[in-house]
Amino acid sequence: MTQLLWSLGLLSLALLWLSYKAALESSSLICPQGCRMSWMSPSYVLQDEFDKSWTPLSRRYSLWLYREVGWDPQELQGAPVLFIPGNAGSSHQVRSIASSATRQYYSSPSTPSPQFVNTNVKPLDFFALEFNEDLSAFHGPTLTAQTIYARAAISYIVSLYPQNTSITILGHSMGGIVSTSLLPDPRISTIITMSTPHTLPPARFDRRIDDIYRKNADILETDSTPILSLCGGAIDMQIPSEACVLPLGKGEDVYRRTVFTTALEGAWTGVGHLAMVWCHQVRWRVARAALELAALTSSRSQGKAKILDEWFPGGDKLSSASIANIHDSFVIGNTQEYEVLPDNMKLLLKNPTGSHTYLVPIPLSSQSQLFTLYLSGGTLLQYGKRVHQLPSRLGVSIYLCSLSSDVIPETKCAVLEPASLKLIPNPPLSRPFPLPDEGTDESEGIVMFSAELPTTGENHVAVRVEEADGTGWLVAAVEDTTEIVNQARWTAPFTGSVVVPVGDRTGLTQDLFFPDLISDALMVYWLTSTFKGDSAACTAALLPPLLSHTPSAPETSYHPLALAHASHQIFIHTHAPAPYISTFVSSSDLPSEAVSSYGLRLKVLASNEHQSCKVDALVIRVDWGATIGRWAARYWTACVIWSVAIASVLMWSAIKEMEETGWDHKSCQRCSVSSPTLTFHGYAKGYLPILLPLAFLAALVPWPTGWYLGLGWHSLPIGLVGGCIGILLLVTSSGLVAVTWLMLICTMAVTQRLTVIFGRPREDTSVRRNTVLSMSLVFALIFFFVPWQVAFLGNWLIFLWVCGTKPSATKSANPAPVEAVPLVHRTTAGDTHSRGGESDDADSSRSLAVLQSTHNLYRHFLLLKTLLLPLVAPVLAVWVRTLYTAGLTTPFDGDHNFLFVAPWLILVDYASWAKGGDILTRGAYESLSIRWLFAILAITAFFPGPRGTFRVVDVAAICMASVVLLRGRASLLGDKYSLPRRA
Repeated sequence: MTQLLWSLGLLSLALLWLSYKAALESSSLICPQGCRMSWMSPSYVLQDEFDKSWTPLSRRYSLWLYREVGWDPQELQGAPVLFIPGNAGSSHQVRSIASSATRQYYSSPSTPSPQFVNTNVKPLDFFALEFNEDLSAFHGPTLTAQTIYARAAISYIVSLYPQNTSITILGHSMGGIVSTSLLPDPRISTIITMSTPHTLPPARFDRRIDDIYRKNADILETDSTPILSLCGGAIDMQIPSEACVLPLGKGEDVYRRTVFTTALEGAWTGVGHLAMVWCHQVRWRVARAALELAALTSSRSQGKAKILDEWFPGGDKLSSASIANIHDSFVIGNTQEYEVLPDNMKLLLKNPTGSHTYLVPIPLSSQSQLFTLYLSGGTLLQYGKRVHQLPSRLGVSIYLCSLSSDVIPETKCAVLEPASLKLIPNPPLSRPFPLPDEGTDESEGIVMFSAELPTTGENHVAVRVEEADGTGWLVAAVEDTTEIVNQARWTAPFTGSVVVPVGDRTGLTQDLFFPDLISDALMVYWLTSTFKGDSAACTAALLPPLLSHTPSAPETSYHPLALAHASHQIFIHTHAPAPYISTFVSSSDLPSEAVSSYGLRLKVLASNEHQSCKVDALVIRVDWGATIGRWAARYWTACVIWSVAIASVLMWSAIKEMEETGWDHKSCQRCSVSSPTLTFHGYAKGYLPILLPLAFLAALVPWPTGWYLGLGWHSLPIGLVGGCIGILLLVTSSGLVAVTWLMLICTMAVTQRLTVIFGRPREDTSVRRNTVLSMSLVFALIFFFVPWQVAFLGNWLIFLWVCGTKPSATKSANPAPVEAVPLVHRTTAGDTHSRGGESDDADSSRSLAVLQSTHNLYRHFLLLKTLLLPLVAPVLAVWVRTLYTAGLTTPFDGDHNFLFVAPWLILVDYASWAKGGDILTRGAYESLSIRWLFAILAITAFFPGPRGTFRVVDVAAICMASVVLLRGRASLLGDKYSLPRRA
């Protein structure tokens, strides 16, 4: 029997190890991090005047003011900014952003930078909350306490400044949840969150955290305070980045914007959870935006939105700041001022000089056409100048003109407004992208301009080059918008590879669409490319082929196709749709197929001036290692919860056997409850083969988003993928139950050995007189001082000791002494005495069977309780952490409802002194079967449990309370059940 336990347990451990390795390694492969380290000279000033007169929580938390040594004076000097750390975070995490703000404002100590002279921009005073690294992600009352303290801190901070001073809030991780919970508050100007899980709690063990998230969802939809969310991508292993995406607000005045750092122009890199606050490519933009937000004299959200769009460009959103300085029109004079290119010719300028206008013809076509331009080392519509910060004087403007065959002395051209205008990376091909520990910056980027052209009317695009100084380059062309559509079935990349020829197009862009391929957070594709010649020739290209993937509005990733570095691999992934996420930010500029689980869209960008550097074909297939890593990162909670479900199935099976046997029978042939080992063997042979196909089929059902695997209303391919996930989860969870039971067997063997050494405790078959008193004392301790999870853990330790030391039937059977008797003739009375002895032996055997069955049933309860421990352990960690940091200065909030643990306390207390099978009897409720309680627990764990793990704890408490009331009411509360005894 134990061989099956070991086999399934080892299989489960192997699957867990492989999933963990896949999740750990794939995160850095599919979304590598290239962050430049930031440096500072920090100091922190404690705000000791922010004391208990402001809030009682000042005894637990503290408020600090950051000062850059040698740059900032000790006194307050400008506008306030409040930094709120996240789970296990520190106030010292503010130092990177605060230092950048100081060194951007000052060109040297005490000397403002020339760009801020004669402006409203002031230096910033960065305040930071110190929460003593509280584990706020696991405990709702802790999150609420932090919100209360942060609100009081804002009141204190604004009291130090002139009236009507507003404050900018920066929130990292769960600090962003605290920031959102502060709203509505007119004192808060803007909120910038970093790696904050806005829509899905990272740890779903506490109902009160879910309540906070529901309230925040209403705030995010309706409050007018601008909120911007920065997400790090797949490299962030502490939260799924799809939870970082802000839901869309209701109304035009509600500014909500999400930017992934892979799309953030000038960064183009994944950023880890902790690196988000110190990554230079991110922190300087956060600091610069905070400087300009504080300088606004108007409270209108439009001005704040413009600043946020300007300093956090990325995704498919066209920044309003990028077209702010476009001229209304342009007049072409005499023929010496412009040059008309031949039809279908590409405009290519390297190191241009002077000023000149080039007219690119628009071919006659009934289809829509696109004008695309790449610019390096210059300014396009006042956009590149602000981002590049380059000394180059090269300026480019683009207009739409209508020229006739006759020469017109003066032709007025209208501005050509862009459909897309952004900075894209153009990294060197000799090193990884992004470069580890360094990354890229704006100097390695080029401006990409694209605009849709009208089918009638204007026939030329004018490209005006001004004051070129012999640096930089420019490539532009008019091309049709025809995309390559590959009709490969969704199964193709699973069973082999999808090969899509790119063709002989010489244009600057090429769109590719795979309408039937799965685009979902659970899938990762591996992409390779082939070239018409040697890809080494791409080193001489102005823009070597660059793959762009924009699956949703906030996220874009770039992949150089010709990168020569040996370790370079291209992984295509997305963060939407995603499990348990019901909201999704769609893009108005993307087709509807791109925001569903169907359809993969890619774009190849290239200057294409060298034939040998042209992409010939792309090859796509599923990367199973990275895909399984994505599954593991999103369903580890489900694995733990499903283990509770399986333990509940074992309880159901054991109680079914108990109830069907019946304890009033005089025969003991069927009078037994099997051990957990035998029950698990029956589960593996009988129930598991049935549950496996059911787990697969259940994934095909469109459950609500918060149920089962969280797939919601999904397509059939996603349902089939979910079915595979369900089977893996069920096998792994079953193995976890086996491993847990084997560990309990070993632990109980140790306790049994200790009882042999130190002696077995005396058993008492009557109710202990101090039971009620001890229970009352425990309940009082829980109600006033300790969380019930502490009692749950202590009760589990006692239960483990009781099950390990309680004698089983085989060990407690004391054989009767053998006496020599004379050989005499048996009489009728002797025959009667003989029959009475046989009756006594039968009663004794039945008593031992009852004792063994009771022992087995207790061990089933112990297994279930052990698997519930991970669900209550997070609050235990929070309590221990709070005791360590705050001591007894403040009471521990919440978790003082002793009813959650009372049934377990009563059961274990009874098991510690009772001897017989009282708990096995039906008692006064003959018609009620308690096994269905555990069926309900199993269903709860399988379906709503993975999204709301706290529901499993609630239902388990109800089940145990029902067991105590329906089965042990008389025996557990003092009416002792009598076992058959010797006459």
